[in-house]
Amino acid sequence: MESKAVNKKSLEGLVYGGGFDGFGLKRAQYLAIDSRNTPFLDTLVKYGHHLREQANSSQVSMFGGDSGGEDVPEPMIPQCEEWSPLQKLKQEKEVVGIYISGHPLDDFKTEINRFY
Repeated sequence: MESKAVNKKSLEGLVYGGGFDGFGLKRAQYLAIDSRNTPFLDTLVKYGHHLREQANSSQVSMFGGDSGGEDVPEPMIPQCEEWSPLQKLKQEKEVVGIYISGHPLDDFKTEINRFY
């Protein structure tokens, strides 16, 4: 099976556009900077790459145990403030070209309906 690489800019675009919203993390958490001054998204990519190498390695036995390979601990999800709805919408519009998760005037819906 052929493997296709996805670059960092593509992954960031998916975060900004809400492509990973279904995984249970906030968009801000993917781009939060950790103690080593790296975004959590980079840490996830490195962790996934390591898991893939481990699975493809010849050191993995057919019973799932490995014979001497090092275990990398699962990355800790960073705690950070969630982005404001307007910030999310602005980033969606910038990356995708349309608003996906709402509209900037949604907060004023009742006021707008009163005038019409």
